[in-house]
Amino acid sequence: MEIKYLEWNLHAMGGRGYEIPKFVVNYLKTADVFVLTEFCQTKGWEDFQYALESEYDIYCSSYCSKGYNQVCIGIRKTINYKLFSVVSNDISNIEIPEFLQVDIEIERKKLSIIGIRIKTSGNTKEKQYEYLKEHLKGMIRVCSISKMTSPARSWN
Repeated sequence: MEIKYLEWNLHAMGGRGYEIPKFVVNYLKTADVFVLTEFCQTKGWEDFQYALESEYDIYCSSYCSKGYNQVCIGIRKTINYKLFSVVSNDISNIEIPEFLQVDIEIERKKLSIIGIRIKTSGNTKEKQYEYLKEHLKGMIRVCSISKMTSPARSWN
């Protein structure tokens, strides 16, 4: 099965004076799976959700407060998947990236869809990469759709 996916960094800046642009929905509807990074359930959220909820199951990381971003993953209902779990983390912890993982099964194969954004405030990028490296260890089928703000080193 071929799955079309789309990632978009909405640059919501933690919801400070931000509104989800109405045109975003039209682009998202071209994909079977979408991942939004630097997303925030802010002004325009209800319209956004209403425009997509008939075609997509929508999963969002926890909303903490203004100043923190979220990750949002949408999966088209017609791809006939089975949901296993939704995993998020404490987005206010600066040593852990903004993170949302949705584990599904498609055609009897498990797939982990992971949306990630490395935080840029503070001096914690290395710790965030180490967290991801440890978390992803042992996973077999992963679709990681991310905004990675790369440190000045490589990692295996």
